[in-house]
Amino acid sequence: MTNTEKQAFFEKKRTEMEAKRDAHEVVVDKLLAGTALTADEEKIRAEIITQRAERKVQKEKMDAIRAKLAAGTTLTTEEQALVDSMPR
Repeated sequence: MTNTEKQAFFEKKRTEMEAKRDAHEVVVDKLLAGTALTADEEKIRAEIITQRAERKVQKEKMDAIRAKLAAGTTLTTEEQALVDSMPR
């Protein structure tokens, strides 16, 4: 992949992420204002709910791991794999 191709690829990804963020913001604003959502916005709302639930589960797992580490308890293989997969 040439530098030009890489730049085009990352520019496209950045644009997609910005559009997704903006769409999420519109949905949240409409919900706060009590405005009805379109069918596409309902899909985005469901996506937001799913993402929040996944983050909550991940946070709870990490909180349990931190508690085990603080207590000096040995982590399970699954817990250690999760810790190893996290960015430092």
